[in-house]
Amino acid sequence: MREVFQQFAELVTNVGVEVGVSVRTQNVIASTDKDARQIANNIISTCDDLLLRFPWRRKIGDDPWVLKDDGSYVYQLQDDTDKPMFDARLIILGAKWRYLYGKGFTYGESFRDYERRINEFAYFFNGTDNVVDTNVPAAC
Repeated sequence: MREVFQQFAELVTNVGVEVGVSVRTQNVIASTDKDARQIANNIISTCDDLLLRFPWRRKIGDDPWVLKDDGSYVYQLQDDTDKPMFDARLIILGAKWRYLYGKGFTYGESFRDYERRINEFAYFFNGTDNVVDTNVPAAC
């Protein structure tokens, strides 16, 4: 499993496509488009969540987690071209369920997909078979 990184504006566009909204992704940080701002904030919330989770808590720790165009690292997203150092698909899934939740839509399946992807990465980085299978219904 290989992590794929995307620029902030690309992530906003991809989440918009997944939830079925058209967003303007030029200058996302200062955008007045409500959907673009909500998606951007959901991406930031997802990254904050991932910083507290294994394996990223161990990999990143207190280090900066955003890659700038010039190759430097910073602690927060500042430009459209910044790349959060988390798997793009994972960020998209996290922002998607948060968007659906915020709009009052059904988000359970999206949340499950997000948690499953986190577990897959935990398995990949940890190398043990302690991954929770979220596809199996809980026994009553």
